[in-house]
Amino acid sequence: MIQAGDSLRADAWPSLRADLVVCEPPAVGPDWGREELLLDARWELGTPSKAEGELAWLQHCYAHTAPGGRTVIVMPSSVAYRKAGRRIRAELVRRGILAHVIALPGGVASSHSVPVLLWILRRPKPDDTAPSHVRMVDLTGNDPDGPLEPTSDQVADIPLIDLLDETVDLTPNLHIHRSTQDFRAEYWSLREEIEQQLQALGALLPALRETAGEDSLDTATVSLADLSRAGLIEAGAGGPQSLSPQLDTDYLRGFLQSASNVRRSTSTSGTHRVDARAARIPQMAVADQRRYGAVFRSLQEFEERVASLAELGKEAAALAREGLTNGALAPPADDSGE
Repeated sequence: MIQAGDSLRADAWPSLRADLVVCEPPAVGPDWGREELLLDARWELGTPSKAEGELAWLQHCYAHTAPGGRTVIVMPSSVAYRKAGRRIRAELVRRGILAHVIALPGGVASSHSVPVLLWILRRPKPDDTAPSHVRMVDLTGNDPDGPLEPTSDQVADIPLIDLLDETVDLTPNLHIHRSTQDFRAEYWSLREEIEQQLQALGALLPALRETAGEDSLDTATVSLADLSRAGLIEAGAGGPQSLSPQLDTDYLRGFLQSASNVRRSTSTSGTHRVDARAARIPQMAVADQRRYGAVFRSLQEFEERVASLAELGKEAAALAREGLTNGALAPPADDSGE
């Protein structure tokens, strides 16, 4: 028997319990009836917010599921991670109700052109053994008209405890990637790269010497404005660019970062600005410019590698912590560090 109506606001068969409930909810807006249904008995897992009408439909279907039965419901991908639904998602996981989350390719569900999720719920019987995991399946890369049988790398059984974090994100791809991640290979690859970067840093940092009288920079200077008017420089992506064989670009850019030029380019309010009229560089022979330019270039690469090394360090530390806490990695067996 079919009866037309609003199933949330006016449940036609409130006492019906079925072994299988299948639902593709209609597009849900903020007016799904929350205000008049605040105390409804169907909200076993918590009252859905106005933004989570899909979770109202989910609980409506679950309320009509008999013990030992299943609920299969189509859900937008965003329901898996939206902040407003975190508490209800946590209850689904904590009580062992959520059995499967299957990410389908776009076009499979009739009313959705984008990828959607199938959530499969089970209503436990009183004597059922509590489940230990949720099966995640990611088919978003499959042809919607082709076979939807998952391969081994598209499936993972995720322990409940791994889902019950601050976000309770139920997106399959997120957890499948983590479960198939080769922590040891990735960690040792990062470790090797960090060691190589550290060795390179020592070679890049110049072995500078103390100046002697002949090395003094107490010489005449020229402004950037004069160089520009003379047609000797032009603007470049990394700063001024030399147009003359008598002016080394790295020398020019290095001296533009001197303390005196930084002071000239800082206003009385402390705001840094580029002031071509104020910046000045020493005048010296092009051979000496190139000596300075080579050192400035090495320092620039040194700074870039230090920044890259800092990012690699953060990545390696985060990977090591995750591997240690999820059991994929363990401390060394002895003091060798291997």
